[in-house]
Amino acid sequence: MPELVALVQALGVDGINVDVELMSNNDFDGYMSFLADLRTSLRQAVPKAQVTVASTASLHGATQARAAILAGVDRVFLMGYDYHYYGGDHLGPLAPKGWINDVVTHVQSLGHPEKYVLGVANYGIAKSWYTSAKDSVARCGGNYSSQTDHMASCPYGHPEAGLAPHCTTNQGDVWFEDVASMTEKATLAQAHGLGGVGYWTMGDELPGFFDGMKKIFPDDDKAAAKK
Repeated sequence: MPELVALVQALGVDGINVDVELMSNNDFDGYMSFLADLRTSLRQAVPKAQVTVASTASLHGATQARAAILAGVDRVFLMGYDYHYYGGDHLGPLAPKGWINDVVTHVQSLGHPEKYVLGVANYGIAKSWYTSAKDSVARCGGNYSSQTDHMASCPYGHPEAGLAPHCTTNQGDVWFEDVASMTEKATLAQAHGLGGVGYWTMGDELPGFFDGMKKIFPDDDKAAAKK
């Protein structure tokens, strides 16, 4: 704990993000205790510092995240991507609209939706490679489809796909997000009272991305990026 506090002080940053994934129920009580102790120690040394956590964008993940909020965590970054993921057994939409809608609706029902940030995907996935959203568009030559019927028979489930950009390149199929599909998801987050949007990964953002997000969440302090 002292090492983490010292790191925040040395770097002069606004706080620390804790990203612990695939946690078992047996680990959860210890995790909550750690978060509470971290926030207390950090605030004693840096009064305005924040402790934030990352959480999978699932109903179970959102419910666990609510417990973290009640324990005093300042903000939760919901990873609104990887429904289909790099290394998975097949390709498809990174974040189907119906899945995101279910998650943000659930978050709103839990209370304190303003403490959640919805993460959108600034990347693309193929069978054997991974790249940025901007590079995905370039590899498609600007010619790609945002419509798909994949979710109707997807073995992972059948939520509405929404906008799901994809194309076939000379190195195989790639699925990604563009500004329109990210805006579709950010609009759902805003409609359900979430506090902002973030994204993964940083760098190589598409033209118009920041302007599009700021139109939905105009406050500067509500544009968060997860490193």
